[in-house]
Amino acid sequence: MAFQLKSSTNTFDLDIDGTAGSAGAKIGKWVVNADNSIKMTKDAGGDTVFNVEWAFNKQNQLELFQDGARVLNFHDVATVRPIFTADKAVLVVKPDRNKPFAVRLRGDWSFTSDFLLQLKVGARTSTFDGFLNDSDKSAFVYHFNNRAKVTQSFDLVFTGQWVQKPGDLDLKFVYDKEADATGTAKTGVFDLPKGLTLEPSVNQFFYKYTKASQTHSIQLAGRLVIGSDFRLTYLLDDQVSAGVRTTTFEIAADFHNDDTDGDLELSFVRSGQTTVLTVGGNFRHVFGATELQIGFNYSQKRSGGVTESVVGFNGQLKATNNNNTVLWSIQKAGKTLTLDVSAHVALGTKASLDAHLNVASDSTGLVGVTAMFGVHF
Repeated sequence: MAFQLKSSTNTFDLDIDGTAGSAGAKIGKWVVNADNSIKMTKDAGGDTVFNVEWAFNKQNQLELFQDGARVLNFHDVATVRPIFTADKAVLVVKPDRNKPFAVRLRGDWSFTSDFLLQLKVGARTSTFDGFLNDSDKSAFVYHFNNRAKVTQSFDLVFTGQWVQKPGDLDLKFVYDKEADATGTAKTGVFDLPKGLTLEPSVNQFFYKYTKASQTHSIQLAGRLVIGSDFRLTYLLDDQVSAGVRTTTFEIAADFHNDDTDGDLELSFVRSGQTTVLTVGGNFRHVFGATELQIGFNYSQKRSGGVTESVVGFNGQLKATNNNNTVLWSIQKAGKTLTLDVSAHVALGTKASLDAHLNVASDSTGLVGVTAMFGVHF
């Protein structure tokens, strides 16, 4: 598949296999320079540089322009299929997947609020109408099709690191770029619209969004740690095969449940609004250093299997109402939250010999716990 480029009064024939010719005879080869211009090198010596423009049309098809006129659509020949990949944010174009010749296009990437990937090469901005590919390996992969022939699909894989935006749960993806002339590594940033959520069935974070009535998700595989003060820490797994490096999310959350039945609900302020995350598991007793605590048991399904964890929360149990009511008081940031947990705690008539099982009583001083969350002591 050939196309023509002009230099002054001369016209040259370039083929997508990387060869160049004139008047029906092969005279050299061509490449794409770092500034996205095309350079033709003659076998007899000498270079000719063509100022060109590159852009994808609304069909997600790559086109080449000179002097504002289109000279090539890389998808025009039905029997020739190009391949597009990303290498450290450089768009690698293989005009014919069955031939080794490839070119590298450099530009500025961005990610829009409506989940479209964009690339600005020179003065032209291309919009890839696709979606972040569903993944369970934390990968940032943008999938798109040749919309005129949807069986032709492409995946652009960006390596890098998921990063939590300061003071929030929202995300950005810091992607790797090719090093500069001094060898210094460079990065770019994709700001992502809101979409991070905790899935209680596996207790893993997912980035989810809906585009064109279809929901897409990326599982950010990692380890969830709940602190005794309800703080969430999430350590993402290294995903070498997906080119994603580890990072840590931290959320200063508060207890949100109305009771201690079922899952654990934690809340925090996100962009001025309260957001609730649900952790799948069950409440249980935990023996603290000196006293009985209300705790929570939760598991995570990860690539290595299932991990079980138990956390004991800061708080105090107290018997009131002639020992007919048991309250759990939580103090945090100068605030006190009190819940009635009588349905889950059974009290004896006197203090226990095991000091861990004793709670304060407003009528008898101390009283022993005989059962908690179905476990008898």
